[in-house]
Amino acid sequence: MREIAKRRDLTICENESDATHILHPPTDIEDAYARPIFRKADKCLVHFYRFPESRDNWGPLYPPEEKEPLDFGEEVERREERYHVSSDWLYELEEYNEYLPEEDFLVDESGKPVNHELLLSYDEFTTCEEKPNKKKGKKRGRSPSPKGERTKKGGRASGSVRSKRQRTATDEEEEDEEEEEEDLTADMEDPAPENAITEVKVTAANAGGLAL
Repeated sequence: MREIAKRRDLTICENESDATHILHPPTDIEDAYARPIFRKADKCLVHFYRFPESRDNWGPLYPPEEKEPLDFGEEVERREERYHVSSDWLYELEEYNEYLPEEDFLVDESGKPVNHELLLSYDEFTTCEEKPNKKKGKKRGRSPSPKGERTKKGGRASGSVRSKRQRTATDEEEEDEEEEEEDLTADMEDPAPENAITEVKVTAANAGGLAL
């Protein structure tokens, strides 16, 4: 440790009262994975346990109420004048060439690990990725938008929905036209049944539906 401290231009103090960091034997917290730092709308700045802060990421996260982070822009607590940390803090500095947050290495004065109040396990983290009270069934079975709204929006997607409805109505109109033509040609020779559809005249009503 002394060699690492010298390479990093850290001062080794003989008196604890002069130190900013008091190093204890290595420790680890079982199942520790990540913790939210700030919240902004539906996204959180997430810090991953014992990784440099340069690897923090923004992403959708919905932690439980008791582990809600500060809103983005709120004042962060001031740094402590002295930290009791495990010696891993120094070793990780050497590995990543970057200071890691002391909160990931905190211990009490006897050297026992101190859990951060917002720390999440991997299972908790994956659970928090889904928005609470999300009504999945209702979303999958969402009713189509009203005709007026769809017409205003336009676009390819709404057009395709609208064309399906028009084709349904057009099919009914074609059936009515076929019946009328059969009545008008009652005295004529009966055409072959398979040609009945192909002989229907194209009108403005059915042409629009077929084009889509």
